[in-house]
Amino acid sequence: MLPDAALNNVDLENADMKSAKLRDAHMSGANLRGANLQFADLRNANLTEANLSRAELTETRLDCALLAAANLSEVRLQGACLRGANLPEAYLLEAIIDKCDFSGACLREARLLQAKAFDCNFTEADLTGANLYHSAFRCCKFLGISAAGSNWGTATVQHCEFRRVNLACARFDRADLRHSSFWTATLTEASFQGARLDGADLERADLTGVRFRRRHHHERELKGGEFTGRERDDADPTRPSAHGPRYDTAGRLARALSPAVRGAPAVPPQMTVGNLRSASQAPR
Repeated sequence: MLPDAALNNVDLENADMKSAKLRDAHMSGANLRGANLQFADLRNANLTEANLSRAELTETRLDCALLAAANLSEVRLQGACLRGANLPEAYLLEAIIDKCDFSGACLREARLLQAKAFDCNFTEADLTGANLYHSAFRCCKFLGISAAGSNWGTATVQHCEFRRVNLACARFDRADLRHSSFWTATLTEASFQGARLDGADLERADLTGVRFRRRHHHERELKGGEFTGRERDDADPTRPSAHGPRYDTAGRLARALSPAVRGAPAVPPQMTVGNLRSASQAPR
């Protein structure tokens, strides 16, 4: 047990520190590459710029730990708790993250390129400017997060919840967002060019200035308005699918806003999805 220990810049590469008690320890700049930290208690520890690459962090306690600019590349985080942890500009390249709690954590401008996360909780986390390019997130909760300007390009983000979040100016280009929920999300000026949105829920999301890419690389902006349902980047909005309509009410609104569809009636500024649904059900 080494609570409040002074271990700055110590070399503990490949050390077996299973169940170590290092609460409030000072370990900035420490080399913990490949260390076994399973079940270790590192709550409130200072690990600024520490090297934790390829470390084993199964059920490790890192609540409120300071991990600014720390290297967690290829780390294995399973069942770990990082509630309120500070990881600004941390590196989590190719990290494996399973059933971890990042609620309230700061991940501003963190690099999670090619990271893989499953069943994790990021509620109220700060992911502003984070780079999650080509990462994979499945069944994760991002409730109430701040992630303006974050990059999710080519990421696989399936069955995730992004409710009441700030994703202004975020980039989801060519991302796979199937069956994820963006209910009431702020997505102003975000980019979804080439993204897959089959089964995604965008109900009550703010889509002011959002960019989508359609078939034949035609781009279009959807201005403000409640946009509910799903879209497909490879779908032709003028052609029905062999398995039924490609679009629901959201698709009809999108077509009405698109000048490419000949003969489409103009939609007044006050028109919403609810209005459009009512109009579509009115007797002709």
